[in-house]
Amino acid sequence: MKPYITLFVGVLSVSFAATFIRLADAPPLVIATYRLAIASVILIPIAAVKSRKSPP
Repeated sequence: MKPYITLFVGVLSVSFAATFIRLADAPPLVIATYRLAIASVILIPIAAVKSRKSPP
């Protein structure tokens, strides 16, 4: 059941991204920088934990 919830949250996030970008009064480069920074903050700890679990 958990993969379906994760998939639903991901699809919902991607669906609303265009709406939030339209509502933001920021230049495209700033929006792209924020999106990449937020994604990095979320994904780097996950990658670090997974790399410790896998053998070299």
